[in-house]
Amino acid sequence: MTWRLTPPTLPASDEGWARAALPRGDAAAAVGAFRGHGDGARLPDGALPAAIRPEGRAPLPPLFALRFGLLVASGAVRAAVEAAAPGRHRFWAVAVRRGAGQGTEAWHGLIVRAAARALDEGRSACRVEPAEPLLGLARRATLAGVAGVAPDRLPAEALWWDHGLSVPYLLCDDALAARLHALGATGLERCRT
Repeated sequence: MTWRLTPPTLPASDEGWARAALPRGDAAAAVGAFRGHGDGARLPDGALPAAIRPEGRAPLPPLFALRFGLLVASGAVRAAVEAAAPGRHRFWAVAVRRGAGQGTEAWHGLIVRAAARALDEGRSACRVEPAEPLLGLARRATLAGVAGVAPDRLPAEALWWDHGLSVPYLLCDDALAARLHALGATGLERCRT
């Protein structure tokens, strides 16, 4: 079984990362990698966000995203992903700055480096926008409900960005979904086959 993973997006400050990364030319490549467009291999850790400041005081979920696409994983989520795919994905330390008494858990940025094309438009509930050749716009198919995958196109990966539709979606296998669920991760939805 395959699962679509949509971690909650939390409002947070990037603590000046974008302002520093833009002049260096790292911001676009990093944001692309965060959102499944490339693996960020040419980016040194120093070019990636080192700290964030989530808004509010609510407890943080073990896996969440920021508006610019950065995935932030707890130490437990990192361990689960590493157990499923040792060394496959990129992690680096991210300081999560919160008020006093908000915990000292280690947090990590995550770039998912695996990719596949298992999502199937015919098996998925999609919104399709026709091509607009005069405007230079290609046909666009995005999920509007349940995702469906073609079993013969499933990768031998535990976690991957799927490029079967017009935009990438984060998918994972059954074993990793069970581990993430046990850790309290939200945003898991079973895919049709």
